[in-house]
Amino acid sequence: MLQSTVIGPVGREDSVLTTRPSCSIALVLGLLLAPVVAAAVVNLTPSKDNTLYEDPNGNLSNGAGDGLFVGRNAHNGFIRRALLAFDLTSHVPPGSDIHSVTLTMRMARTTSDSQPVSPHRVLADWGQGASEADGSGAQATPGDATWIHTYYDSRFWSTAGGDFMQPDSASASVGDVGFYTWGTTAQMVADVQQWLDNPASNFGWMLIGNETESRTSKRFSSRESDNAAYRPLLSVSFTAPYDCNTPLAGDLDNDCTVGFSDFAIMAADWLADRTPQQTQPGTITIVGVGAFQFDPGQIVTVRPDIYKPGRFSAFDVLVHLDEQGRIDLAWHFSDEMNTCVIDSINGMSRWWYRCHYDGGKFEDNAVRMDHYPYKDKMEIRLEQVSQSRLDAMYAVFAEEVARRAMNDGKIIVPEVLIRGKTFGELRFENVLVEPHNLRADTFRDGVVTVIDTVMSLADRGKITCELKWYDSIGAAGVVRSYWVEQINQDRSSGRCGFVYNVGSRQLQIGRVVHIPSDWRILNSPEYVRYYWIELGSCEGEH
Repeated sequence: MLQSTVIGPVGREDSVLTTRPSCSIALVLGLLLAPVVAAAVVNLTPSKDNTLYEDPNGNLSNGAGDGLFVGRNAHNGFIRRALLAFDLTSHVPPGSDIHSVTLTMRMARTTSDSQPVSPHRVLADWGQGASEADGSGAQATPGDATWIHTYYDSRFWSTAGGDFMQPDSASASVGDVGFYTWGTTAQMVADVQQWLDNPASNFGWMLIGNETESRTSKRFSSRESDNAAYRPLLSVSFTAPYDCNTPLAGDLDNDCTVGFSDFAIMAADWLADRTPQQTQPGTITIVGVGAFQFDPGQIVTVRPDIYKPGRFSAFDVLVHLDEQGRIDLAWHFSDEMNTCVIDSINGMSRWWYRCHYDGGKFEDNAVRMDHYPYKDKMEIRLEQVSQSRLDAMYAVFAEEVARRAMNDGKIIVPEVLIRGKTFGELRFENVLVEPHNLRADTFRDGVVTVIDTVMSLADRGKITCELKWYDSIGAAGVVRSYWVEQINQDRSSGRCGFVYNVGSRQLQIGRVVHIPSDWRILNSPEYVRYYWIELGSCEGEH
């Protein structure tokens, strides 16, 4: 059951939101009238399978045989490759989100020790004819796939041996007779999601064994096996889209569910009052140039695609100083990295910055400067750094933009990790992170932040969570953000709770930056990680 709570200071009787004496509200998803869409699992046997036998003339196949072969055989050292495909569209509703994928096959006969066997996504359609053979192959019949044909004997592979993706989608070591499973892996999930979203591209997988040595062949049971339990089995976990035809109380965004985005709509007016425009004079220090004060009310952002009027980033402060003639700033916008890049300040290059909010301290970071939102009592410091450091960060920024482009503009995080106090590390692959517009006071609709990661997992019933608003925390008088107060059974208290880091595993610098997760803009990182820390006593209020 999906359960997610948002604690914030507004309520309304005509939605399923309850007012409390403390002026806080609780929106509980899954305990309301909202439909709960649970993950489903479907098990499929192949719709077709075959074996490619290395043969320059393309005369051999095994379309109707009860075996699938991979590796090099002992007789002549020729290569065998297995093909199998599955009918997804008849069993998984269009628009579904694929969560996990496993392929299980029975290895029935071998003359070799353990060998690696890997599925690769096939890039061209192929056929299964009436040929029936063992490890040596039989005469191909019309419509059979062969070493050179996709459909014998009139249609051909672009490359002899079949057209397939590199690298593989998974790998398993196959030894003695028995059952073997591949997955779930990020690439297998991506393959099946691709086939579901674009059925015309569903050509299945090619199983490839050890082809560098002889006597490495493995025989697997095919879909023609007399024993149904021996046939290949694809297991797919997915969530189907929900289609509602009747109005739902509390569904303010008309998406057929009551969720975080509905709370964001309810809270928008309250947030505008609770998070006033910055009014206190700000300070920025540029090492070797000088320290400057500025009036936040005069600053206009150069990223109106991110910030609402009156909100801006640390980078906008530099542009403001340049416009006032107090510094000489040269900069440009990089589409490749989705960020504004400093070329020079007063003729000097290689600048990077450090910031901290109220109650914090300067810390290294690898956050795009125009993605670091400004708030009262924030301090900014720029200094010159090595070109190698800049190059490393810029490479990660470019990778994130490329990753998002490959996912058609969606933010799909390859790995999300959550470790609690009482539960071990949870790992989620290829998580689609959707905007909930929780900070409608600051960001344009559609801007995705780190906190959207846990909200998206909660939307899909993967976790339960609670968010809580804080005006201040301890010595930090200006916080004004939502915190992840609880995940599953673990609730923050005292000096104990959940924190996060995000980014690239190759970039060591600035993984932990003290930007509240509802203000940390997400591009398309390699990973997101929430984890429990204890900085002191866990007694008392958080």
